[in-house]
Amino acid sequence: GYVPIIFAVCGTYLRNKESKNILFLSGSAKKIVELQKMFNSGAYFGKSVNWDEYTVYDAASLVLWYLKTLPEPVIPYDQY
Repeated sequence: GYVPIIFAVCGTYLRNKESKNILFLSGSAKKIVELQKMFNSGAYFGKSVNWDEYTVYDAASLVLWYLKTLPEPVIPYDQY
């Protein structure tokens, strides 16, 4: 399979940052909407994001948003 670009880009950014509890704190709603637009449009689909304008919480919140909007869960229900 392939890794969705949102995981590759956000994962690379988050891997290079030291932060704790990134999934427990929400990012800025405004910044998350900006990131959503970048990843949903254009030829680069978020590959050219300037992360200086965003926090680790924005990136983590974007990944969580993506997971929540998938039509099917990552782990099938019968595997719980």
